[in-house]
Amino acid sequence: MPAFAYASPTEGLAQPVPLDRRAGLLFLIVALLAVIPLSFNPVPFFSYPLSSLSLRSYEEIFLTDR
Repeated sequence: MPAFAYASPTEGLAQPVPLDRRAGLLFLIVALLAVIPLSFNPVPFFSYPLSSLSLRSYEEIFLTDR
């Protein structure tokens, strides 16, 4: 009898993600989908529905010397 055992065909492959992790990931994705559009809001506070789109926030981040 050999001193080693054969690996199963699925050993080393990605395992299914448990439901609680998928729920957490879904929560994070939904939060991002809600917040990212708000970053294009032309007013300095968050509100839905968006009246128009603006890059004001990104302009402040990338074009100021602060």
